[in-house]
Amino acid sequence: MYDFSQYIDSDLQSSIAAMFGVLAVFGIVGLALYILKAIGVYKMGKTAGVANPWIAFIPVINCFTLGRLAEKYVKRDGSRSAKFGVILLILRIVSTILAMVLCIVFAGSLISLILQAADSDTIQASDVLGALTPSAFLYFFTLAVSLAFKITHYVALWRVYNAFDYGNGTLFTVLVIIFNFLEGIFLFVLRNKQPVFDYRDRFTSFAAPDNTSNQA
Repeated sequence: MYDFSQYIDSDLQSSIAAMFGVLAVFGIVGLALYILKAIGVYKMGKTAGVANPWIAFIPVINCFTLGRLAEKYVKRDGSRSAKFGVILLILRIVSTILAMVLCIVFAGSLISLILQAADSDTIQASDVLGALTPSAFLYFFTLAVSLAFKITHYVALWRVYNAFDYGNGTLFTVLVIIFNFLEGIFLFVLRNKQPVFDYRDRFTSFAAPDNTSNQA
């Protein structure tokens, strides 16, 4: 009988190589987008006078610099924005910790079920439900915190986009919500623009008095 194992092994190796190739491409693209975003936020923070703008390069806490930029935005009624830096930082840290805890709890639940299955021939549905219930509650709590972070992040991002490019701020934000990878690209493109954080400053040139009239 003909041995097909060599072809199966060859196909398996090709599939694994292709999978790692795809992962490598996504990794390189993701790293490039991360660097573009970090450079953009760093330069914006430096231009706007944000303290320690280099934090933009540090994973997890880099959202603090973006939040500090958003805090400089002045609303139409003259009031300042919320403490986006602290809020984003807390939500990011909490969501990261919850995600790690969720992985540990879920892995523990699976190991517990596997050991229980090894000791007995059958597993009751109540046993499965009891083992996975803590993971389910933790998952939804993590999801809620992550959603709160995302909403706050997009609000802060809209304020930053508006400050650096008032005409396209809303468009950029909508596009980022749909295509998340565009966030770093837009921040990088806008990095050299001069921000206008106070909405009222955009119209001072129209309201300024005319002092150029000829003297009699």
